[in-house]
Amino acid sequence: MRQSGDTKYSKKYLATVFAVGDALRKLGDTPREVGDKLQAMGIKGSRQRCTACPLTMYLWGKGFTEAKVHVYHVEIPVEGMDNISMGMPAPVMRFVEAFDQGLFKGLIADGEK
Repeated sequence: MRQSGDTKYSKKYLATVFAVGDALRKLGDTPREVGDKLQAMGIKGSRQRCTACPLTMYLWGKGFTEAKVHVYHVEIPVEGMDNISMGMPAPVMRFVEAFDQGLFKGLIADGEK
């Protein structure tokens, strides 16, 4: 038997997944486009830190204030639900890999190498 809260949970979950996916897809079709778009927005971050990379800062600016970006997925806490763990578009994943390797130096936070 379905409980009344199930629909609300599903709608909130799906709305979050679609909003995060849409925000990530809008960054571009190549790692370079992703980096250029983040740089144009003035976003910087730290390498190899899931709570401080430029992509995390971007998602925080979109309202996903506790997002954690890992190399192959993003983790989004949603109040009243389990964390959402979802894959990212390939260009975004490749951007994260490249950024963590030290490429996209213009996006590295001031004071870091």
